[in-house]
Amino acid sequence: MNQLLKWNLTQTGKSKLRLNKLNLRSKLIIAFLIVALAPVALLGVLGNNLARTTLIKRGEAKLLSTASQTAAVIDNFILTNLDSIKAEAHLPDIVDYLSLPRHKRVSTKLESRVLTTLNMLFSKHTLFTQSYSLLDRAGIEAISTQVSTRGQDRSKELYYLEPLQNGLPYVSPIQFYNTSSEGSIYFSYPVRHRKTMEIIGVLVIHYNANILQHFIVQSDDLTGTETFALLLDENLVRLADTSERGLLHKLIIPLNFSKESHLKATHRIPGLSAETLATNLPDLATGLRQATTDKPYFSGILHPGKTIQHGAAVKLRWTPWQVAIIQDQSFLLAPVNTQTRNALWLLIVVVVVVFMVAAFVSYWLARPIAHLTNIATQISAGDLSVRAPIETQDDIGTLAKVFNSMTGQLSETIDSLEYRVAERTQELEQKQQVLQDQAAELVQRTAQLEAANKELETFSYSVSHDLRAPLRAIDGFSLALAEDYSESLDETGLDYLNRVRNSAQRMGHLIDDLLQLSRINNRVISFKTVDLTALAREVMDELQAIDPDRKVNFSLSEDLQVEGDPRLLRIMLDNLLGNAWKFTSKKDKAMITFGRLEDNPKIFFIRDNGVGFNMDYAKKLFGVFQRLHRVTDYPGTGIGLATVQRILNRHGGKIWVQAKEGDGAIFFLTFVFDKNEHYQQKYN
Repeated sequence: MNQLLKWNLTQTGKSKLRLNKLNLRSKLIIAFLIVALAPVALLGVLGNNLARTTLIKRGEAKLLSTASQTAAVIDNFILTNLDSIKAEAHLPDIVDYLSLPRHKRVSTKLESRVLTTLNMLFSKHTLFTQSYSLLDRAGIEAISTQVSTRGQDRSKELYYLEPLQNGLPYVSPIQFYNTSSEGSIYFSYPVRHRKTMEIIGVLVIHYNANILQHFIVQSDDLTGTETFALLLDENLVRLADTSERGLLHKLIIPLNFSKESHLKATHRIPGLSAETLATNLPDLATGLRQATTDKPYFSGILHPGKTIQHGAAVKLRWTPWQVAIIQDQSFLLAPVNTQTRNALWLLIVVVVVVFMVAAFVSYWLARPIAHLTNIATQISAGDLSVRAPIETQDDIGTLAKVFNSMTGQLSETIDSLEYRVAERTQELEQKQQVLQDQAAELVQRTAQLEAANKELETFSYSVSHDLRAPLRAIDGFSLALAEDYSESLDETGLDYLNRVRNSAQRMGHLIDDLLQLSRINNRVISFKTVDLTALAREVMDELQAIDPDRKVNFSLSEDLQVEGDPRLLRIMLDNLLGNAWKFTSKKDKAMITFGRLEDNPKIFFIRDNGVGFNMDYAKKLFGVFQRLHRVTDYPGTGIGLATVQRILNRHGGKIWVQAKEGDGAIFFLTFVFDKNEHYQQKYN
């Protein structure tokens, strides 16, 4: 891909270079040709596309009309036979015959009358009718116009079972009982006892499936040449096909072995080998399966050995079959192909005429400009005394006057330019010296700042150590006093001692938090891929271990990952989740959620249903020692959220909050996602 792109860029560069080398007259000729021929070519292409689209739509509409007519003919054939067999099953002789026991039916006058009736019914149908049969209640063929099948057991056939079970007329799928590809179709209807209305048998009409081919062949006369029609069942078996006789009863595409075996076992396809049983036309199969009433059209390679074809499919009403009419695209587009050839000849004539006109006009326009080009060449060689001849009073003449004026001004400008260059050079040298002095001063101030930071860090540790010792002494001696002299002190005295201890411990926590805040500013960020999901789960497990009796519904999204410093991000989650845990402590059903926004995955959030706060004080929330609740209600130092904000600032991110008093709060967080990129981004 990269090599192809480089080759295209190289060829484009070469084409531009060759074009730049052409003289003005040649460029004018090319411009005339482009201006004159581009609209003609564009209109030709648009017209051709419009004509192709129109012809294809018109052809597809005709194919759909033919398919609909053919489907209606087959539906009418099926409905007519179902209505006929429903009426014939109520004939008195047929009902009386099947009402008798088997041994009382044989060789009787009633049997002769029934056979005569069946033969009469048989004679009314087409030459594709194979037989009329009566099956008794046990599925035995009691009597038939085809003598050789009499007495055979049909109890496992669907045309016997279906009407026997549901009492409705039935039309069978095409059945194949041998490898000769001669299929059969059956119509059947239950025969009921005249008094009890109990089903006592089934009347069956057996057709040769070639009658369907007869209907499909008639549709060829409706659409023209290069067209063929198909009738297919739900398994895409060709029940009828006018394209090639050898494709009749073959599958559109091969089936898997289990499906093919099942269809053979149920006589739904001929018992042929897999190699001869199917064609391989995936475009046709896809088009037929996706064809609907709203979108009945499809195209592709729809017949072996053909190019692009178009088709339309219509589903039958009474059976899961569909009729498809297919026509070659070349036949549909024959008129537009003829139009395209004529347009090409016309375009050739236009090109010749435009070229001759362009050659004359380009010579007339380019001659004065060529003179100016010659003068410009002499000036570029250093001769500023030459002037362009003024031959016309049009724009070219004006250009020559301006050119001469420009040459005079250029001579004057060159004289003054050398002086200005020398003056500017001296000024730049002076500014360079000032910049060097400023750079040296900046280096000195940077060194002083680094020294001040180190002194501040040393001072912080010293203050921490000096303050911790007396605080521990206050806490320790207060504890000893409370334990050893508790009997000598009243309740007020003990309360005072507890307040002293609590204040000392709170002061210790405050010192720890201040030291942590100062370390965050000085710590070198070590970017790594951090799993915030795992860190949050660890924090919540530790909080739950501290207070195991609390019941908190903690919802945590999976795969929350960012690029950042693992230790600082752990401190951030300790503060945020610790706050959520603390401020939901008075809720019976506390809920804490950590996840990311669905519409903007770069924004994370931590939500709780705790005490919340008034948004009028939100700006104070991230300041040091800023608190919105009393220490006695919710203990803390007021430094946690300031620490979180500095951690996110170090990561190029941001934090903001939305809350409602008494209804909890939600904190939004952003991070820099590329460890090589340091930026801050605004979020609404």
